[in-house]
Amino acid sequence: MKYYLFRSAIVCLFFSCQPDTIVEVPVAPEDRGLEYYIEEFRSEAEARGVLVDFRFDLIEASIEPIEEDRVAGQCSVRAGDRKITIDSDYWRRSTPQLREWVVFHEYGHCYLGRGHRDDQTESGICRSVMNSGTTDCRINYHSRTREAYLDELFSKQ
Repeated sequence: MKYYLFRSAIVCLFFSCQPDTIVEVPVAPEDRGLEYYIEEFRSEAEARGVLVDFRFDLIEASIEPIEEDRVAGQCSVRAGDRKITIDSDYWRRSTPQLREWVVFHEYGHCYLGRGHRDDQTESGICRSVMNSGTTDCRINYHSRTREAYLDELFSKQ
């Protein structure tokens, strides 16, 4: 009987001490939250030699309704506090590429201090992520053009 209890205790101890197996499930692009795109901004900036340290340069960011028509995002600065707001309707109906575009655009304002850049190519394509959206140029942001757009965004212009 003692042997049975001892053996049972050892078996329970052995199985209860095994580390949990962590299985990472990939997140579909359309399910990525705002934090994912903020981290992408930091990563892409640093890949181009621009140090981004949000511990010292705090920027509040949220997804919530914006009452103004045709506004996908805003960078607000009040008394030195910076806040980025992404319109919840825009976020819900946008592709991952357009989500990244608007987050990078607003961080271009709030973090990099960039203004709007509305120039376009001869064929009407926006030249910059920092386009104001008030011109008739077309956004051409996708996997083949992303690097050029990001190089321009993080350039010292």
